[in-house]
Amino acid sequence: MNEGSGAHGRDGQDDGVYWILVGGVEIPLRAPEVVIGRSEDCQIRIVEGPVSRRHARVVFDGGRYFLEDLGSGNGTLLNRVPVKGRVQIQIGDRIFIGTRELQIVGGPGGQGPTVPPPARTPAS
Repeated sequence: MNEGSGAHGRDGQDDGVYWILVGGVEIPLRAPEVVIGRSEDCQIRIVEGPVSRRHARVVFDGGRYFLEDLGSGNGTLLNRVPVKGRVQIQIGDRIFIGTRELQIVGGPGGQGPTVPPPARTPAS
């Protein structure tokens, strides 16, 4: 997962960063652009179901987050409504790509993840 650098508050959590909940794992949206799709170069990979190589992206612009479909064959839904152009996203929004549901969590003010990250195993 490629991630850009984010601003960190005194408590070590990201200030003003939204997170995407994908399959029980929260991923911070630190980069100015996060691409979602099945390609290996996507920051969020979804490999099952009808997902395009570069399906959709979340863009941080002007202090706000936006969702864009990247011309995918099956479309992207935001709160079950097809995405046309660039639409602003907020905490609690649900993005549907293929058979997967992603949720926007966290947000401005230093709220961090609400689900602990998976335990890492030491490299052998």
